[in-house]
Amino acid sequence: APARQVLVMPPDLAPEAAAMMEPVSCCVHGLDLADITAGDPTVILGAGSIGLILLQLARHAGAAPVVVVEPVAAKRDLALTLGADAVVDPSGLSSGELRDRVNDATDGGPQIVIEASGHEAAARAALFLPRRGGTVLFFGVQQPDLELSLRPFDVYHNEVTIRGAFTNPLTDSRARQMLATGRVQVLSLISHRFSIQDIAAGLDAVRAGLAVKAMVLP
Repeated sequence: APARQVLVMPPDLAPEAAAMMEPVSCCVHGLDLADITAGDPTVILGAGSIGLILLQLARHAGAAPVVVVEPVAAKRDLALTLGADAVVDPSGLSSGELRDRVNDATDGGPQIVIEASGHEAAARAALFLPRRGGTVLFFGVQQPDLELSLRPFDVYHNEVTIRGAFTNPLTDSRARQMLATGRVQVLSLISHRFSIQDIAAGLDAVRAGLAVKAMVLP
């Protein structure tokens, strides 16, 4: 690689952490677009590695409280360990019940809603959770042909902002700083490690939803 395109990592940063710089840089860009102001109640839908990185960045941006919605108990526990103020299990809840739980946890509804799971149910939930004047950020990768029902009157009347975050434009250096200073913890997100010979098993673990983050090591 050309030297001008290389970011030198601190010598004491674990290689596994350095390998997480790309997703962290994408999340930094997403937080820029979410435009969190200190004290904004924030809900993150999904506690995979991306949701848990966004959780940490949201806390450092001043979001309060930060609530994570996640059906897997182990991932909810990890979210609490990493600083979530509350977690909600959406399993078996109607849309109205989920909104009530989120409203209770955020004292009236979130100002910021971040969809970080890539699941259809979370995408549908994201649109009806924000309070008036709130922002919905679609960060998770949804199926390209997924269509959601949206009433423009609700967007108009509630002054809701809907945004998307796709890539990491020029945020690598900022992600490096978050990792180098320990502001974002990523080693605890690596739930599965595989040799390069077992890469197929690693992909299977991800597809099955078993992994928070699966890493292939040389």
